[in-house]
Amino acid sequence: MKKTLLTLAAIAVVAVACDDDDTYVIPTPVNRVVVGFNGDTTVNAISLSSVATDMPTVTAVAFPDDATNKEIYWISSEPGVIEIDSKTGVMTRTDSVLTQMSTVVITARAVNALDGTATITLGKGEFVEGVTLSQYVDVPTDGSDLQTLTATVSPATVLDKAVTWSSSNPDLVAIDANTGRLTLGTDAAAVTAPTTLTITATANNGVKGTTTVIVGADNINSYWFEGETGIINAAVTKGRFWNQPWGPGMWSGDMQFCWPMEAPLTAADMPGAVLTAEFISWFKEGDFTLDAIMTKAGDFGVYKIEINGRVVVDRVDFNGVLGGYPYTWDAHLVRGTNTLKVTCLAASAAGVPTVFGIDKFTFTKK
Repeated sequence: MKKTLLTLAAIAVVAVACDDDDTYVIPTPVNRVVVGFNGDTTVNAISLSSVATDMPTVTAVAFPDDATNKEIYWISSEPGVIEIDSKTGVMTRTDSVLTQMSTVVITARAVNALDGTATITLGKGEFVEGVTLSQYVDVPTDGSDLQTLTATVSPATVLDKAVTWSSSNPDLVAIDANTGRLTLGTDAAAVTAPTTLTITATANNGVKGTTTVIVGADNINSYWFEGETGIINAAVTKGRFWNQPWGPGMWSGDMQFCWPMEAPLTAADMPGAVLTAEFISWFKEGDFTLDAIMTKAGDFGVYKIEINGRVVVDRVDFNGVLGGYPYTWDAHLVRGTNTLKVTCLAASAAGVPTVFGIDKFTFTKK
């Protein structure tokens, strides 16, 4: 037993003593790196002028205090703007001409790849960050109210507030690139329904804002759309929807928007099924007469129709002899996206399938 203890003691001595001069010490790794500016590690984010060339000093502190190796390697996220000496941490401005705000992240990396970071923002408040225009601009086709548009740039401290104007369809409505003055294009006279284009204002640093210009909403009384092209973003709780073609003369455009509820659904499954969809109106918000061409057939059901949450018709039976039938209802429209909701109240007389179809909607201002 004594001989065994002596042997273990000898092994322990060999484990701690490599030779007469060196003793092996287990290293203590860095577990946190804190970075700051100008000797203050509590300040890890600063803003400088876009033309600043005098760089702050950067400091990194590695923890814990008894870490074996606290050597730091410095990295700049944007060396084309601010370069940093990887060993000394001395920063140098490398791009003195900025066209927009620039954020540079300075990283202090310990030998065990643990990072600490600090941020320098150049030009905060000096460059355009946003361009805001009116949401909608109306242009009558007779040219009676052609506006000069204005743009609001942010932040308010920006010195260069100039923007350049452009039109997505100058043949419909053009705009002076410098003044923002609108003029009618050669195609404006042919507009027969509210028609849109986009006007863009671009700041000198490339930041853009847009507005929708609506031509003809004020001096055109009605517009129409085919069910198969005007109904968008449709979704159903049961069944499927599609654009159904037919022979010449059956429907306007020889097609309709169709919602079939087919087998394996049964007649008992149909009531409560919902179709939701959207359509676009560029008229100003108001009340309209809706003249609808709807399809009837022996396999069509009974429905409730709502537009923008208001009931258009609380119960309508489309069961009948195959054909397109006119209906007149009231509807309240908003400018832009309008919502359509159709709820099945009863299955068709034939049971399955149960179908709903829109041929054409025409809206007329009251």
